[in-house]
This record gives sequence, structure tokens and C-alpha cells, in this order.
Amino acid sequence: MGHIFKSYCLKKELNITKLTWWEQPEKIFRYSIPQTDLQYRFGLPGPQVNENEWQAGLDIVERSLSENDFLVVSGKLTSGIPDDYYMMVGEIAKRKKRNLF
Repeated sequence: MGHIFKSYCLKKELNITKLTWWEQPEKIFRYSIPQTDLQYRFGLPGPQVNENEWQAGLDIVERSLSENDFLVVSGKLTSGIPDDYYMMVGEIAKRKKRNLF
């Protein structure tokens, strides 16, 4: 979660539930070309996630959404998580009539 977004939420006294698959720091390499101010980012693959773990994530979303909540999903899905995982999360939000971003 970006520190600017997190600071904003804390300032507005918004509750945040962050779902992470692992507690390792993100491994991203940045390469900048000074003459052009271009920057390239390379991310290493995350851990393998098994079905029990990603199902548990859906359960957390199901239990955590309350009235007037907004659900923000972002990031690349790591190995083991189905390609349609965000669709599954979206179905939960739709069924509970919550906003999804």
C-alpha cells in the first residue's frame, strides 16, 4: 500500500484492511536512464500461493465488507492465484452491493 494513500486514510480516520500473501519486502529493481529521465521497473515473481490461501483471501473480503465500504484491489496476481481472482472479488462486492475500485 502506498504511503501517501495510507496517510490519507489515517488522516480521514478510515479503517484499512490490507490483505497480503507474504511478509517479505517487495523485490523491485529500478533502472534509470539519466539522459532521458526514463525509469524501468523490474519485479521478481512473488511466492506460490495455494488454493487454501487465496480462498482464505476471498473469505476475508466476504466477512470484512460492511455498509458504505469501498473495496480497492490492485497489484499483479502471484503464482497459484487464478487469473479471474479479481472477478471473484468483484462478485462478492456486487452481491454485497459495495463499491469496487
